[in-house]
Amino acid sequence: MSVFVNRILNMKKIKAIGFDMDYTLVRYQTEKSEEFTFHQIKQKLVSVKGYPEEVLKLPFDFQRSIQGLIIDKKRGNLLKVSRFGKVKQSVHGITPLRHGEQHDVYRNCWIDLNDPNFHSLDTAFSISHGVAFG
Repeated sequence: MSVFVNRILNMKKIKAIGFDMDYTLVRYQTEKSEEFTFHQIKQKLVSVKGYPEEVLKLPFDFQRSIQGLIIDKKRGNLLKVSRFGKVKQSVHGITPLRHGEQHDVYRNCWIDLNDPNFHSLDTAFSISHGVAFG
């Protein structure tokens, strides 16, 4: 199989196209895709995990999460972290942690993504997970 990397390409002879997540081959409709994923997550929480039906009424807000946030699974917080692994901002659900509370919890903590208690929202395709978590 041939791999083509030039800009001028006759698509008539191409049998397969590979897509990656850096937007090079397509322009994604991220908000629509993430909203669909969010609704699927809610369905699974109710039907598979036994969450209450009220979960299905939770709204999707694309602005509530961004790529690069960290989920603290142990404490239930969504974190914005510096490049050095220090917590800059944190929220629990939709409520920001007060500075003193955040300081008490994370002052001696460097976020290590190898720790299973932390999950990185590292792609544009993980926004729905952050929204569902919050």
